[in-house]
Amino acid sequence: MRIDGESFVVGRGRGCDLVLAGDGVDRRHACFEAAGPDRYALRDLGASHGTFVAGKRIRGPVPLYGHELLCFGDTFAQLQRARPAERRRKRRVAAVAAGATAVLAAAGVTAGVLAPRTGGGPADAVHHAAAPPQPPEPAAATVEPSPPPSAPEEAEAPAVAPATTGTPADATTVFREDFSDPNSGWEVFSMPTVRAGYEQGAYAIRIDDPTWYATVDSGRSFESPTIAVTVQNPGRAAFAGVGLICNYRDENRFDVLAIGTDGTVAILSRRGGALEILGGGDRWAKSARVPIGAERYRLRADCRGNRLRLWVNGQPVAAARSDSSGGSIGLFAAGKADFRFDDLVVRSRV
Repeated sequence: MRIDGESFVVGRGRGCDLVLAGDGVDRRHACFEAAGPDRYALRDLGASHGTFVAGKRIRGPVPLYGHELLCFGDTFAQLQRARPAERRRKRRVAAVAAGATAVLAAAGVTAGVLAPRTGGGPADAVHHAAAPPQPPEPAAATVEPSPPPSAPEEAEAPAVAPATTGTPADATTVFREDFSDPNSGWEVFSMPTVRAGYEQGAYAIRIDDPTWYATVDSGRSFESPTIAVTVQNPGRAAFAGVGLICNYRDENRFDVLAIGTDGTVAILSRRGGALEILGGGDRWAKSARVPIGAERYRLRADCRGNRLRLWVNGQPVAAARSDSSGGSIGLFAAGKADFRFDDLVVRSRV
């Protein structure tokens, strides 16, 4: 689809130039406005669920340069600058709802379909880590390159089986963390690529380079823990990973139960080398139960012995077996993102 004229309105109303049926899209949601030869700016039209450019909510007008990730409610679009031949023809592509991609073309600006986040093994690691000390001393963290994406045309391969059972009835709450106390033992660190620490009553992990991931160890160990945490995704990042860690022994031995904000899921393990997906395969599996680019997720990881299970918003999404049991718990983030963790609860048999 090609954007022409002085203005181009996006929304769910029939009179819009581009009609989107996704959740959170207002009748008149946003408007592309001419800002010069072959240039457009984007303005929010008071949409209740907001308009985002490169992860930031806008009011407008915000100039576009041909590479931004846009979000209208729960519908995403990735812009790319058009080649000269593409500017001379119109392209008709369906715009679909809730995590799929609206594909647009402007004078000099074209959009392409977002590729799913998939994973292989991480590149050579760069560590920021130490053996996990006990509270109240700071706990350990690992910061490394994240798995590179596979080509979009590759077939999706399921990497993990769905989880099927809930928290054991004999488990009881043994630990709570609301991250309101900056001395509660989670590490605070800052690197050129990754920053982590307490912030406004939550624990924040920011990663500026999409090829990196970070782990943060709490230094606290529990027997067969079930861990739950609320994750805020204020920038509506749609190509990042976030999860919980269990069986953490050191920076080279731990398990990760994670979702991708593009609607994928993986249970991963590190045993001295690269992060690998448990259960086989080299790609994160798609899951219809993982909302794409949501502002909030509630994650729950069950690490009972060698059995690992993951839930998202109360729905089971993955299960796998680990060759390790025991160790401390922690947090995980991957890709270019800004995640806020809060209301962490650990339940265990006592």
